[in-house]
Amino acid sequence: MGIFRRGRGKFVSPTKKEMEKMRAKKHILHPLTEEQKAFVEINHNLVYQFLRRKNYSVEEYYNVVILDYIMACQMYLERE
Repeated sequence: MGIFRRGRGKFVSPTKKEMEKMRAKKHILHPLTEEQKAFVEINHNLVYQFLRRKNYSVEEYYNVVILDYIMACQMYLERE
């Protein structure tokens, strides 16, 4: 899963409890708020970094990855 929480200055994987909570919610992509748009734009280079590191073709996989990236950003910013 591509969602991390901030803890003590590091990014760490979600706990089992947090993962279960996320799965139970079944997040649905919805229009972005201004804050979410800014966050997505600032960190957009991560999508290209991921594709390059995995040796995936940008032309072939960008559309697949970008929707999950946007959803992950929404979930990250909307977490409790």
